[in-house]
Amino acid sequence: MQGELHQKSQDERDIDEFIRRIRQYAEVEELDRTMALDLIHHVEVGAKDMEVREIAIHYKFLGKFED
Repeated sequence: MQGELHQKSQDERDIDEFIRRIRQYAEVEELDRTMALDLIHHVEVGAKDMEVREIAIHYKFLGKFED
């Protein structure tokens, strides 16, 4: 139970940190290298299957977003 409470607190801090960082770029229209390094942990690009390719963006503090 103690571990779960600690993880929940860490998750809340991570979300708060991501929101703080993203607010810096609220008015920006184009992603640049500095913003990418500040917000994105890594990007996974899957193998091309016909005309479709899976792309997953792993954000710092938030985790994975798939398109």
